[in-house]
Amino acid sequence: MLKWILAACLVLEINSFLNSWAENRWMFTSDKSSWQWNKESAVVTGGSNGIGAAVVKQLISHGVRVAVLDIEPLSEAFQNGNSSSILDLSPKLLQTLVNLNLVSHWYTVQEFLPDMIAKKKGHIMATASMAAFVAMANSGDYAATKAGLIAFHETLTQELKHRYKCPQIKTSIVYPMWTRTRLIATIQEQFGSTLKEPEDIAKIMVGQIISAKSGQLVLGPKLAPLVRAMPMWLQELIRDGQAHVVTGNATSAVD
Repeated sequence: MLKWILAACLVLEINSFLNSWAENRWMFTSDKSSWQWNKESAVVTGGSNGIGAAVVKQLISHGVRVAVLDIEPLSEAFQNGNSSSILDLSPKLLQTLVNLNLVSHWYTVQEFLPDMIAKKKGHIMATASMAAFVAMANSGDYAATKAGLIAFHETLTQELKHRYKCPQIKTSIVYPMWTRTRLIATIQEQFGSTLKEPEDIAKIMVGQIISAKSGQLVLGPKLAPLVRAMPMWLQELIRDGQAHVVTGNATSAVD
């Protein structure tokens, strides 16, 4: 029995090593020494509250100069009870959410990536969600944008490697679980001690940046990315298991 446990541990270690190697453009070493954090600048979207605000504080603690991009009134609008079922969500609100959660990434990257390519240095991090793997009723808008970020992240990584020949630029994507922010204030009591704090998520995100490595950070069940590869009956059982979260109020949020 022990030998099988040891063999399984070895397989997991090898898999982890190969994942990290692939995510970092098949390079064994990082260029961490080229980053002088008190001379670096960062742009954080959604940085006025929640996870974004916590990321800003932790970047500043490392000496990084930070510019914050946010639209505070719209965040409040999404919090205050807008229905998010497919039939009830208004076209205007849907377009606003898609623009904020997904399209804004195009605009931000289009603005800053050319300079990164010229300098062959930079790190682009996207905040997705575990909802990208398991979508629930009343969250189709949110889950769709977060799933879209996966495609955006993968495409950006491939273009940096093969189109722009600039593997030095890091790309990371984060998948947080439910986090204690204003955006889920009406349903927080359902999660109890499993609810994550923004500071805990931010610490991991900033740690990834400081490591000067690319990565995919699954901050929840490690098997979550495998849900889509599971048999359909098992996928449905997993989604049905989240039905207790669905209420008559909105459960969508904007990071």
